[in-house]
Amino acid sequence: MNLLIDAVFFQFASSGIARVWKSILSHVAQDKRINLFIMDRGNAPLIEGATVIPFPTYDLSKNTAADSIMIQNICDHYNIDVFSSTYYTTPLRTPSVLLVYDMIPELLEFDLSFRDWKEKKNAIIYSQYQISISESTRENLHEFYPNLDKSRSSFAHLAVDNSIFKQASAQNVKDFCGRHGISKPYFLFVGSRQQHNNYKNAQIFFKAIEGYESFDFEVVCAGGEKTFDEDVTRLQVKGLKVQRLDVGDDELAVAYAGAIALIYPSLYEGFGLPVLEAMASGCPVITTRRGSLGEVAGDAALFVDGLDAQEMRDALKEVGDLERRRAYVTKGLENARRFNWSSFADHFIDVVHRLDEEIRGGAYREFSERWAELRMIQADVDYH
Repeated sequence: MNLLIDAVFFQFASSGIARVWKSILSHVAQDKRINLFIMDRGNAPLIEGATVIPFPTYDLSKNTAADSIMIQNICDHYNIDVFSSTYYTTPLRTPSVLLVYDMIPELLEFDLSFRDWKEKKNAIIYSQYQISISESTRENLHEFYPNLDKSRSSFAHLAVDNSIFKQASAQNVKDFCGRHGISKPYFLFVGSRQQHNNYKNAQIFFKAIEGYESFDFEVVCAGGEKTFDEDVTRLQVKGLKVQRLDVGDDELAVAYAGAIALIYPSLYEGFGLPVLEAMASGCPVITTRRGSLGEVAGDAALFVDGLDAQEMRDALKEVGDLERRRAYVTKGLENARRFNWSSFADHFIDVVHRLDEEIRGGAYREFSERWAELRMIQADVDYH
């Protein structure tokens, strides 16, 4: 069976979703029943046993239907049976298994008239099977797409690479702090701190500490926005050291291991991978139960509502107690063991094979032909 993966997301970023797919592809490539093909639009991972196909870069703002035609040409040339995209691209006829990461644009009232969100809608409607990365995301998917067949929609939890995200030695943490000029215990943020309508909600942390007269800690932001807003700069003037670092996975794991806690007060997540990464690295987590976060964190996090600064202050005080902190580290490590890539990849592979069997029985031909006609009309409209 020939499976084609459009590695389009790697064109845009190397973290988050890209890390997820790199782990999935490594497992899929080991399945002897699958011939794995990867479309490389730029920065696609090298996966042993996979055939890499160079492909033009993707422009989310225009000519997306023409892109579908080119994808179908690849599918036809390599006799592809099943297609899957890392980020909401589609062929014309080849059946698709779609990974759904979140319903953030729909829930948080993004402007869904933008082409990229229309393409997400197209990918969902076109796909024959949908795999959400949490039960919460699957529920949200059916809230916005009630006509989807629930029997063809499932969820499987993500995981982390335990060869990277693990407890670090005291010396490794000391070296990390030395390299980056960290001289005090620190709280850690990972990824965006704001996003649309501020749903990442980092401001609740800074609001919680704005009344402090002095600071016996620092704040480290791994990735995310390159500038800080006024709430942060005011605290910097008062003496709080806040710095942003660009780190790879190996350094990120050490950053987790050395932190007082990961601060992740997001108001919605489709999964919340940093929560799991932190726990696997022996880092306590302060987060909310919103979206999928309660599902992922289990009973191993220190939970806040995300809207109450006093509640955040209480959480910071609690995690500062060494005995309580050790308890959260222990629970976090235990919780992280619930998740593994083999289970996720096995589920993905099972769905791919299920779809392949249906195709061989003649399913979807009429739908695919009608879809192709509409998509080709769209390509003509885009061109003119």
